[in-house]
Amino acid sequence: MFNHRNITLYVGCTFFAVMGFIAYLTIVRTKEKTEKTPVFYPLVLESAEGLRQGAAISILGVSAGSVDSLYLISPGDGSGNSDSSMVVALLAINQPVTFYSNYRIITRYPTALGAKIIEIDPGRKKGPEDRPLLPRYLGSKELVAMKKTGLVPELGNTVLIAANFDDPLYMIATTLAENRKPIRKITRNLAEITGKMNSGSGTIASILNRPDLADGSNEILKGAIILIQEIRDGVEDSRESRAAIDFIFTITAFLSLGG
Repeated sequence: MFNHRNITLYVGCTFFAVMGFIAYLTIVRTKEKTEKTPVFYPLVLESAEGLRQGAAISILGVSAGSVDSLYLISPGDGSGNSDSSMVVALLAINQPVTFYSNYRIITRYPTALGAKIIEIDPGRKKGPEDRPLLPRYLGSKELVAMKKTGLVPELGNTVLIAANFDDPLYMIATTLAENRKPIRKITRNLAEITGKMNSGSGTIASILNRPDLADGSNEILKGAIILIQEIRDGVEDSRESRAAIDFIFTITAFLSLGG
């Protein structure tokens, strides 16, 4: 027969085993389901200037991954990808994406001072004859080999291509769009200042709207101008007097030497 101590031990072990099983089902399995292995798409860029590892990727405005790494491909490196130098960004996207022939991928600065990001528009089906593209992606073996050697495998003709989009007008428009509240506040303040000036509130508004203050200000300015002119005339007179005194001193010295 089981004594009380053994029963307590068995009950405790059973309890912790059940709790561990429940935790595994509710936490570990749920996390495994929600965490999907990203799909790695190579992306050909005109230039990687301003683009950094970890840069955000959005698809139709929704966050979809980040830039895993950047690679420079040079002619003669053995990859056979290009006859000229180019940059390949390895995109780690959270899930497979269906692309069409009218897809558009750009790299741009979301704001004038922000870090460059990658925006993807996978395109749309225009007609029944349009079929989804099958863009080049890297399998696990290719990914491991590229990480070890630093060499990009042959990309083929289905690799995705991006365009750098650093249009200053677009940057200005984006900056204005993202700073709507401060711009509205500045506009509101200007409207309040204009209203005060029209109503006569404040010193500047009083000068503009009250003729007596404006006339007094004009008289003060006229007096200041006259004073400056008199000072200038006095300086000129002093220069002329100095010249006359120097002439008389020279004549006197000459006569005294002759005597």
